[in-house]
Amino acid sequence: MTGLQRSLIPYLFLAPSALVLLLVVAVPIGYAVTLSFVQWDLLRPERGLQFAGLLNYAELIVSDVFREALVVTLIFVAGSLTLQMPLGLALALLVNREFHFKYTVQSLLLMPLMVMPVAVSMYWRHMLEPSTGVINHLLRLIGVPVQSWLSDLNWALVALVIVDTCRATPFVFILCLAGLQAIPRELPEAARVDGASALALLRHITLPLLAPVLLVALLLRLMDAIRVFDLIVALTLGGPGGATRTLIYLNYEIAFSYFQIGRAAALSVLIVLLITLLSVNLIRRMQREVMASRD
Repeated sequence: MTGLQRSLIPYLFLAPSALVLLLVVAVPIGYAVTLSFVQWDLLRPERGLQFAGLLNYAELIVSDVFREALVVTLIFVAGSLTLQMPLGLALALLVNREFHFKYTVQSLLLMPLMVMPVAVSMYWRHMLEPSTGVINHLLRLIGVPVQSWLSDLNWALVALVIVDTCRATPFVFILCLAGLQAIPRELPEAARVDGASALALLRHITLPLLAPVLLVALLLRLMDAIRVFDLIVALTLGGPGGATRTLIYLNYEIAFSYFQIGRAAALSVLIVLLITLLSVNLIRRMQREVMASRD
């Protein structure tokens, strides 16, 4: 066997996986990008596919519906991450110590991850029901005015953020707990011997060492929050009045309510670009903060 043949062996082993990845990922992405440059209206099949260039993108960007959906998406993502990251980290810090029933508490905190998202949404739909829901019943007991959570323009998006936080915080919790348990115990013990307070220990040792894990958790939750669809379908259907219509739900409406496949493909590409832009900026910012903390 020649040297060239030996050098090709690793690539031969990787070829099946690369082929599957190409078929599952690259081909659909390429097909979606191709469709974004054509006009394809399923309600008028006789027209077929007509090349439109950047017309689909231009019509989306200048439309009020797209801008409103973009704002709703950014508010939803910002609200969800603002609640989920501190809550997940706080729960991990509380559980990352020895106490009775520690593993029982961990199992209870992870239970929302084991339930189907649609099932969780239906539970919350009943709890948020204006007249018979348990949330408004508890508010009545403490004298707080009840709310029409899912049908009020001011509260529908807040309700979605709350439901998504309750569903996804355990994911942040388990990642942060794994990161905390990977920190060498010698470092915090030496800091305590030197007289470091709990706050100083958290700020100067725990958080800098946990920064890569927090970055991964933040990136995964960022991408998942932008793509949330099941909660919206089960709870609000984008209403009331478009108050909870995110980009993903708008994409669904364009494709399966108005059957404008080309414009829906263009919106899919814009969503991918939005996720990429936010992720790259987040990674760069976190890297700068990590380097500054080490200096």
